[in-house]
Amino acid sequence: MFGKEVFTTRRNKLKQYFKNENCLLLFVGNDDVAYNFKANPYPFRQDSSFLYFFGLNIPSVAAVIDISDDSEYLFINFPTDEDRLWMDNALTQDYIINRSGVKNILPFDKLQAFLKNHHSKQIYYPKPIRNNVILKIASLLDIDFRQVENLSSIKLTKAIIELRSIKEEVEVKQIENSIKTTAKIFDRIKEFAKDGISEKQLLAEMVKVAIENNTTPSFTPIITTKGAILHNTSYSHTLKKGDILIVDIGVENSEFYSSDITRSFFVDSVSQTKKEIYDIAKKANEESIKRAKEDVAFVDLHLLAAGILADGLKQLGVLKGSIDAIIESSAISVFYPHGLGHMLGLDVHDMEGLSEDLVGYNETYKRSDKPLLKRLRLAKKLKEGNVVTIEPGIYFNKNLINQALSTNLKEFINQKNLEELYSCGIRIEDDVLIKTDKAILLSKAIPK
Repeated sequence: MFGKEVFTTRRNKLKQYFKNENCLLLFVGNDDVAYNFKANPYPFRQDSSFLYFFGLNIPSVAAVIDISDDSEYLFINFPTDEDRLWMDNALTQDYIINRSGVKNILPFDKLQAFLKNHHSKQIYYPKPIRNNVILKIASLLDIDFRQVENLSSIKLTKAIIELRSIKEEVEVKQIENSIKTTAKIFDRIKEFAKDGISEKQLLAEMVKVAIENNTTPSFTPIITTKGAILHNTSYSHTLKKGDILIVDIGVENSEFYSSDITRSFFVDSVSQTKKEIYDIAKKANEESIKRAKEDVAFVDLHLLAAGILADGLKQLGVLKGSIDAIIESSAISVFYPHGLGHMLGLDVHDMEGLSEDLVGYNETYKRSDKPLLKRLRLAKKLKEGNVVTIEPGIYFNKNLINQALSTNLKEFINQKNLEELYSCGIRIEDDVLIKTDKAILLSKAIPK
């Protein structure tokens, strides 16, 4: 478990962005959310930026940093005796102080008066994600809830993204810890993934291993033989010989750091064509990792992977024409319709809830509407300390292919070579740490 020094240091770094400003930084944590009635909530998960700066995974809490006098406050309603009757909750003031490093602890219902008493100071808050937090901010600051997101501080949001983008050594160790559990899950899935086994059975084995290792899934697992649907979570199929099984999974550990790894398995044996498609995807994955390092633009890695995939599919007879034309026309996006990867950390798509554009783009690297680039989450240059996923894939989505065949992209596609491959998908995803001269493969223990 992180000590309070970790969170204190992070807050001190954040304060430097607002030096000499007469302002308050307001962080409003998440609340319990009812599943179908108030006493039956979803499992609680704190806002990731609140976790990053304060380390508290408890509902109905807020924090204020007063930049003008360098003071910090937490606003918490401690559990009542009635609360403790229903739930095991040993939350104490000493725990709060020892965990977060914040010494000024006040009841939550004092927060609104506190903010009003500091009305002469500018109040900055980051973009909220959950609707109940939006409503709470609207009430605290007496503003229209429809304006809460628009009035959030871009400066504070950018500062949070800049800090969270560079992973500390302790954070990398937490991500590696989550990857170790993920490796155990893949070992279990390889043991069970055979002809006649259902996707639901594999899901059950995954969840079992995750719980046994004090983790939870970091996103809804993708375990499917219908991999041409990118995020297929139906678990309604039974494995049969000749299938390709995509397993895209990750776990979140006790400090809330995530893994996100994909492997594609042959069920018993598959056709030579499918083996060759797998090798193409694997080459794109491995070559992209080899080229990844500080100051390399992620969009260039994406295009590198696209070129490798295009070349492989051309040699296989799926695509035709020059590689340059296949890339320029975005014909490769018919078979590779997503981006190469994303940031990873406290969120499995790290910080994208704050702003995908601010996380992945900047003044130099702007979004493109081209089909090959429009779903790219991360384009800008990598920095040492970034942790990213690299996950090229090849998909034979019949609907997407038919759409392409009704456009000028049909000149690049050999339709007669597709019948066997419809619904097939292959994706290979790794988690890597960016260094000045290379990328360190954090998920190397999970075979490809």
